[in-house]
Amino acid sequence: VLFNSKKLRKLEIIEYVHLNDSKCVLRNLPFTLNVLNVSGIVNVNDEMLNIITRQSPYLLKLDISNSYLTDKGTIYFKRLKYLKTLNMAFNVKITDGCFEHIGGIPSLRKLNMSMCRLITDDGIETLVRKNNNLTHLNMEYVNIGQRSVNNMTEYLNEPIYINLNYTHYAEFLNVSKLKQKCKVEKYNKI
Repeated sequence: VLFNSKKLRKLEIIEYVHLNDSKCVLRNLPFTLNVLNVSGIVNVNDEMLNIITRQSPYLLKLDISNSYLTDKGTIYFKRLKYLKTLNMAFNVKITDGCFEHIGGIPSLRKLNMSMCRLITDDGIETLVRKNNNLTHLNMEYVNIGQRSVNNMTEYLNEPIYINLNYTHYAEFLNVSKLKQKCKVEKYNKI
């Protein structure tokens, strides 16, 4: 199907799929893709991201949630010069080191990193210093604290929406200054 769909703009694989031969399937992604959701591919890894970014460099929106990317593999994001929205929620291997590359995507405005439990205040500081044009951040269940809130307040130019629901220190976060800049969601842990 992909081989015969050279003008395809949007592709979503949201059902549970395990790719045995990723090179065969992903090498046929159309160059014209703008939106790609591979959240249903349960074994997305660095090698697959390499193929995706090489095959479809004009992506505007990418969903690689539930993946097994490492910080090293995030270097491939540099190929996506037009990427506006990135969903990498539920990634079990991503750490603060990923933001050296993700923060370097100047077009990126929306980032979902919910349930990326290895991200800390250090990573958020790197991210917002490198890309102060982010408008939407979703950080539910991420282990960040007041330092991240302070850095977002200081560095983000025009944030619109920040989700801090159930962050590790949610009940202790003072978001009053950040709320003056944008809408902030923050619920305490149950």
